Amino acid sequence: MKKRILIGSYLIAICFLLLVNVSAISTNMGGDYRPGETAVVELSGNILEPIAFGNVMIKRNNVLMAQDYDVKKLGERYYIWFSSPRDEGNYTLWIKNLKTTVNGVPSVTDFSQNFSVKGNFIDYSVSPGFMMTGNNFEINVKVYGDNDIPIAVDFPYQQQVLLKPGDNIIDFDVSSINGSKFSTIHLGVYALPIYVMKNLSIENPEITFSPLSISRIILISEKLPVYNIISVRNLGKNTLNNVYFEYDNSSVSINSSKFNIRGNETLKFNLSIIKGSDFNTQVNLIYGNYSFDFPIGVVFEKNNASGNTSTGNNLYRCSELRGKICSASEVCSTSQEMSLDGPCCTGECSIPGSGSSSYSWLGYLVVLIVLVVGGYVYMNYRKAKGVTNPVAAAAHAGGHPPVQRKPGP
Repeated sequence: MKKRILIGSYLIAICFLLLVNVSAISTNMGGDYRPGETAVVELSGNILEPIAFGNVMIKRNNVLMAQDYDVKKLGERYYIWFSSPRDEGNYTLWIKNLKTTVNGVPSVTDFSQNFSVKGNFIDYSVSPGFMMTGNNFEINVKVYGDNDIPIAVDFPYQQQVLLKPGDNIIDFDVSSINGSKFSTIHLGVYALPIYVMKNLSIENPEITFSPLSISRIILISEKLPVYNIISVRNLGKNTLNNVYFEYDNSSVSINSSKFNIRGNETLKFNLSIIKGSDFNTQVNLIYGNYSFDFPIGVVFEKNNASGNTSTGNNLYRCSELRGKICSASEVCSTSQEMSLDGPCCTGECSIPGSGSSSYSWLGYLVVLIVLVVGGYVYMNYRKAKGVTNPVAAAAHAGGHPPVQRKPGP
């Protein structure tokens, strides 16, 4: 009897500790999101150490989902933003190895919270879902339909912005803000937290990537590596020297060593996916003590031709199809597929007629040989034709003129 009471007491204590552990951290995350919607989540509680980017995950039935997301401390508050999955269903936001306190004692725990994705695809999404900066910045608003959408924006002043189908870059000016300030931008249906840190004497470096991240790779063949072009833009006025990338070289590779980037300059780099299985990682662009993050979450999927050639919400970006956009003067070696970027070539782009240019010298060589041989034969023929009387020619060569015979009567 005493043993049962003791066991029951232990179970009650464990349940109490679990409840305390769960309630130590909370969020304002909604229960339901529409497919493609941008979720902005604020964490509340005593968080002792920064949350690592790789410790944040979106799962479905314990399967890792590759979604665009980020986690950052803005002032004294922690925020996570992510794009909700395209498919309806039940999902979980996971945070691993979260350092907090339980009953006043430092502890490391995992946090999770469930949410659902349901309804029609969202009209438009935003990226990123928050901003920490000391300079002017931009936010990309993507419209998934075919019609223009007017939205209201209240930063830095009230205005109406007309969104076009596809990507819309909205620029924000922070010149009116002095010092450090936490604000909320109302951009259509979204409320985005921003933390502006301004030092009037020193310009903080500001780097942006295009695309903002890589979230999905559509596997058309089994060949690796998969190549993607990423652009790095220096939004500041000053030149940044000795900039370099840090990354997991077992998953990705970038064709770059240290480089310099001038103010308002954009550089392009070839990023190769070399790991043939699903993974999440992060490329860091390092400048001095500053680090700029480029998230990469890769899920290999077999290409579904019927799905990718349709219009609407099932389209992918051309880079996700492992393709490229051919210029007006180029043709694609294969049939092009529709993407969010337009017709996407999954083969090779080339200028018509340029493919045989490297072998044109063979044709010139053949023509030259024919001309030489033909000229040699022709000259020999002319010499042979000029000697009509071999005996007379021989006598003339010996110094005796030929005998002229008169015809008889």
